[in-house]
Amino acid sequence: MKRKSCFKAIAFLLSLFPLPECIQSIIRLSVEVPPAINQECYGEVLDEFSKKAKVPGFRQGKKVPENILLNYIGRQNIQQAVVEATLKKTLPHAMSSFAYAGSSILGKLALGQGLSALVFVVYRHLIAMFILAPLAYVLERNRRPSFSFGVMLKIFILAMLGITIQQNVYYIGLHLISPTVASALGNVIPAFTFLLAIVLRMEKLNLKTVRGRAKLAGAIFCITGSLIFTFWKGHFVGGLCYFTYDPTSFRKS
Repeated sequence: MKRKSCFKAIAFLLSLFPLPECIQSIIRLSVEVPPAINQECYGEVLDEFSKKAKVPGFRQGKKVPENILLNYIGRQNIQQAVVEATLKKTLPHAMSSFAYAGSSILGKLALGQGLSALVFVVYRHLIAMFILAPLAYVLERNRRPSFSFGVMLKIFILAMLGITIQQNVYYIGLHLISPTVASALGNVIPAFTFLLAIVLRMEKLNLKTVRGRAKLAGAIFCITGSLIFTFWKGHFVGGLCYFTYDPTSFRKS
């Protein structure tokens, strides 16, 4: 029990620091979700073994008690299955975080070479359309819901605010700052989401409870940490792909 609490405390403290998202994913993968803590994967593995295993005295497909199943299958085999199930759930998220980090770095390189941020977003949307449109037509054509005017309006607003404007502003900002600072500022999104949910009355903040105080403290830590990370000026560390650029070149091109 002390080990579980220690793991959770370490993961919570590390999540407060404005680390890049890919590093946070590795931390969550290696610290926050060990086999003993991930009860969801543990329960799924037990249910799967319970349905497939031929335990003496139990009909196949019938749920077997946990202690009997552990003795019959073996704790080591079940633990290995839990690790594999955990990796299947968390590894794609970690890989997508690496992809986002690589996208920020490559975008910074392209913008630093003089490419306009607005043109870069247009190229990105065109490439995504040519790749995803055929896949959506082939895989989702039989499950496509009916499009009413209300649904189309919501999609338009979401695409305008959540994708088009967001990416244009993001890449213009990325042109003026480093990818590391951009990743750190991205960690403020959960805090602002929580504050916006309170304003829209989708979330209630009860400071009399431990959970309410923890939510408020987490939001303050996220915002404060990102601001410190943004305005703190340390020693310059040069890389293999060092380049110089004009911060106002996106206005000229």
